[in-house]
Amino acid sequence: MYDTICEPDKSSSASAVEQFLSDESSVGVLSAFYEPFGPSTAQSRSTLETITAAINVTPSDKQDYDIAQIRGDALWLSQEARIDEVSALRITILQWQFGHYADLLCEFTGEEIVGLHNVTSQFIPETSLPSLKSYDLSGITCAHVPQSSVGIEPRRLRLLGLYVTERSHLLRVGSLLMLAALSSASASEVAHLDHANGASYGTIFPAWMERLGNIVLSAQEASRGTKAYSDILLVCIEALQIRITRLAVGTQWHNVREPTAELEDTWATAQLVEMRDILNVVLLLTSATDIPFSSAAILSWTRLNKANNFFEYPLLVSAKRPHPF
Repeated sequence: MYDTICEPDKSSSASAVEQFLSDESSVGVLSAFYEPFGPSTAQSRSTLETITAAINVTPSDKQDYDIAQIRGDALWLSQEARIDEVSALRITILQWQFGHYADLLCEFTGEEIVGLHNVTSQFIPETSLPSLKSYDLSGITCAHVPQSSVGIEPRRLRLLGLYVTERSHLLRVGSLLMLAALSSASASEVAHLDHANGASYGTIFPAWMERLGNIVLSAQEASRGTKAYSDILLVCIEALQIRITRLAVGTQWHNVREPTAELEDTWATAQLVEMRDILNVVLLLTSATDIPFSSAAILSWTRLNKANNFFEYPLLVSAKRPHPF
C-alpha cells in the first residue's frame, strides 16, 4: 500500500488501496497524519484489556504466540513511545507476524555458520568463507526459534524500530494525500486566475489520489469549519516544533538499555523526513486558497522561524562582492 501511494503510476492495486483508505477508520488516522498515534487514555487501556482477554483469544498449542507477552510488549511500547495502547498492540502484532522474516534477514547463527563450513569446505577454498571471528553472535536468533523465545531486549528494540517506521509511513501517506488534494485546489485557483490566457493546468497526482486526498481534507474541514486551512497550518507548525524539539533532546527511551546506533540513526532520519513532508503540506496550504490566514497562524509561523533561526544567516557582503539582492 505504501509503495502504491509513493509510486501510483507503477502499481496495479490502486482500486484496492483506494477502497481500504476510504474506510472511516482509515480516514480518521490519515486526517491526523501529523500525529498519527494518540496518547494513552483510560479508554485505550480498557480496550487493550478487552481485546487481549482470554475469552477473546484463541489458545495456541504450537506456541505461535504468547498473548501475555504480546500484551506486555504492547504496554511497554505504549509507555516508551507515549502512544495509545491499541496502536501499540497493532504494532506489536505486526512485529510478531513478521519476526521470522526479520530473522531471515539477520546474520547466520553460530550453528548455521559451522554447518556451512562443514558442507562447503570440500568444494570451496577456506579463504573464500567468512571467518567465524568476524561475526558478532550476541543477540542473534535462528529463524526457526519461536518469537516467544527471542530475548526481550532484541525483540523490543525491533519493536521500537517498527514503531518509528510505521509512524513515518503513516505520516508520509497522509501528507501525500493532502498534497494531492491541495495541489488540485492550487491548480484550480491558478487556472481560475489565468483562465483568460487559455492556459491548461493539471496535477502530478492521479485522479484516485485526488479523490482520497479530498476525503481526508474534507474530514479536517468538517471538524474545523471556515478556518480549516488556518487551523491545519497551526497544527502543522506545532508538529514541526515537536520534531525539532525531539531532535534536540533525543529519543528519551528511558527503558531501553542500549539502543543500537542503527536504531538511533533511523529515528533521527525519521524526524527529518517527517519535517520535510509536513513542510510540503505547509507550502501547498499557502497557495491553495486566496483566503487570508488567521493572525494566530501567521504569528505561530513567525515564532517558529524566530525560535529556530530559520532563514537567518549572515550574508557576506564586501566591496569586491556586491550584495546579491
